[in-house]
Amino acid sequence: MVLKLHPTKSRAGQIKASNPPHSWTGRTIIPSIEENIYRFNHRTGHTVGRRYDVMGKVRAVLTLSLAICLGLTTVCLASEEVSSLVKQVMPGVVLIQTYDSNGNELGQGSGFIISKDGGIVTCYHVMRGYSTAIVTTSDEKKFQVRNVTALNKSDDLARISLSVDNHSFSNLNVNTTTPEVGQDIIAIGGPLGLAKTVSEGIVSAIRNNTIQITAPISPGSSGGPVFNMRGEVIGIASSQMKNGQNLNFAIPAYLISTMQQASAEKVKELLEPYSEVESFDADTPLWKTLGYQSEDAFLKVKGTRTLSGAYIYYCMDQLYFKNKYKETIQCCDYILDEDPSFHLAWNMKGLALYYLTRYEEALSCFNESIELDPSMGAYWQNKGAALKKLHRYAEAKEAFAKRGNNIWKEEEPVMVFPGNMKI
Repeated sequence: MVLKLHPTKSRAGQIKASNPPHSWTGRTIIPSIEENIYRFNHRTGHTVGRRYDVMGKVRAVLTLSLAICLGLTTVCLASEEVSSLVKQVMPGVVLIQTYDSNGNELGQGSGFIISKDGGIVTCYHVMRGYSTAIVTTSDEKKFQVRNVTALNKSDDLARISLSVDNHSFSNLNVNTTTPEVGQDIIAIGGPLGLAKTVSEGIVSAIRNNTIQITAPISPGSSGGPVFNMRGEVIGIASSQMKNGQNLNFAIPAYLISTMQQASAEKVKELLEPYSEVESFDADTPLWKTLGYQSEDAFLKVKGTRTLSGAYIYYCMDQLYFKNKYKETIQCCDYILDEDPSFHLAWNMKGLALYYLTRYEEALSCFNESIELDPSMGAYWQNKGAALKKLHRYAEAKEAFAKRGNNIWKEEEPVMVFPGNMKI
């Protein structure tokens, strides 16, 4: 038996292409989810059917809704995971404040506890030149540093002990395996003295005993722990590149074991006060920091026309040629903050990074100097040397081909002397 349906009409007398309940001999029939829905054909006088897959549309809506719910749930779970992790590890993170022999504050940094008796790991440069130091734990308790027990100057690591007995500290676990690029991490420290600051990111690269991370760090973060999502320390926050976007670096945790017992000679070197050539205050003109009474006097002594030119001579003579590469980087950053187009400073910074075996960062600096002055053959030479260290031999060959008629050993970078440059 064929059921003839009486379709409803719109105001214009046309068949409504809708899917409401339809009438049949005075009764209302509600289509099931996958029912054959009919419409009336005036030309033939018959009803014709078509399959209207409502279920398919419902499935699509439900799938989308489920995906959104799962996504929100994942975000919530991730947020809860980080919050729980921070609560777990925070008791092992400390703030370190250092003072000179006159009681003046030298600086501040971060650190973390690795033994129940209060052994703390931080960066070498955090403790450099200190006479006394105070450690503040996450519960605001303060302890005086007793002494430095182990050092690794070349990798910028130090271990210190506290003047306290019969006290058990909450120590952190250290993971000595190399982290995976792309894995999630969190960093905790005291940037600019803001203790217990947490930042998130990923491991963006592994570069010659250096972990590059996207978790933001700032001055004061140095020495702070970088954690994997299991709450294990995988690195120690150490530095950042001011002239890049979110380029932050950490010392791999596996280097902690390379620290050697601090001999009297090594401790004496650590305790030597910062000299004028190693202290750079961005708010104070460098010529003033160096003891000159005026900018003109400094320029006259250095025989240059610009401060950038005078500073590069100072940086080269007093730092670079004395193998003080980290201080050289700091000085170049000072120069580049004032004059980012000064290619000699980019090159010198690249050389300092190269000799610290931070080849990827060095390459970035050499590229900057080439972009500013591509005619300088030495910059191409240095780029090629860095590429060779990174085992990118084809690119290194291309760079060496652009260095002109200069004859240098391919594996060695070269210094560019200002000479007769009008600086």
